[in-house]
Amino acid sequence: MPGKFLRGGKSNLLCGDKKFGYRHILDGHRTEWERAAFPVRRNWRDVADFSIATILGDPDKVTYSTRAKTYCFSRVIYLVDKNTGRTVSTSIPRVAVAESTKRIITAFPSKEQCS
Repeated sequence: MPGKFLRGGKSNLLCGDKKFGYRHILDGHRTEWERAAFPVRRNWRDVADFSIATILGDPDKVTYSTRAKTYCFSRVIYLVDKNTGRTVSTSIPRVAVAESTKRIITAFPSKEQCS
């Protein structure tokens, strides 16, 4: 959206509840992250943490929702098998960040960039 931007800085992943933060991701998206982590035999949290940090640090796409007052960050993530060095999986996780608080609302694997 023209004129909308989020200043650089930190976005915090708070414990939250069923509506935002770590507890929301745990309750609502853990299975998706487990599926994403399976090909590289990693813990879902490792893949989620890596994805969130990478996306927020260098997104491919950022969009703004006027209805939700959130920013959606996304990028292609390549998951590499550390034993073979081969890329075994790709996904395009999305991370939603609240405009006013900069809190991470949610993060989940997807097949498409933010829209």
